[in-house]
Amino acid sequence: MELKFDKYNEFRIKSLFGRYITNDSILQLTEIFSYSEIGKSSNNLPIYYLKLGSGPIKILIWSQMHGNESTSTKALFDALSYFLHIDKKHLSDFTLHIIPILNPDGALLYTRENFNKIDLNRDASSLSQNESIFLKDLYDKIKPHYCFNLHDQRSIYSVADTNKPSILSFLSPSADTNKSETNSRITSMKVISSINKELNSLIKGHISRYKDDYNPN
Repeated sequence: MELKFDKYNEFRIKSLFGRYITNDSILQLTEIFSYSEIGKSSNNLPIYYLKLGSGPIKILIWSQMHGNESTSTKALFDALSYFLHIDKKHLSDFTLHIIPILNPDGALLYTRENFNKIDLNRDASSLSQNESIFLKDLYDKIKPHYCFNLHDQRSIYSVADTNKPSILSFLSPSADTNKSETNSRITSMKVISSINKELNSLIKGHISRYKDDYNPN
């Protein structure tokens, strides 16, 4: 897939800007995107879902699992707009299943945690929160080929021992303490490698990896 970055101003969602992105922000885009409600947050706010594409490859994406990490949500909507307006032909290759704001309570309060002060990114095993349960239910229903958990990263981080700021960082999570390279992990590594190759001409030296120590959550 050849990405047409030179057309960015043609597909950028200009109404999404600043650090505070909430349900109200994305509801301004209903002329472009159609949402359905998959459940309620811990404080009874709607959790929205949207679907784009009709292809056989199923991709599940969620953003703002941490409510105060909205950069990825803005980038996500730009990407969706790209496929709608610039490169529509690829929408027959895959189907995107998207939760744009998994943690609407945290988005409204501008906090990492949800309304119950639980970090949803540490709740995968216990499934103690509504938001985690709805995400798991959607995963089980869709049975996606690929999943993307989108987060922000503070600008204080650099790439390895360089003085270059880390613009993008990736993680292919370990499935056990031995950091075994399972089939799914190898697949995600290949995806990351492809993304790195595609973006290297634009942000060479500014792409990094998170530590892959095993985290049961």
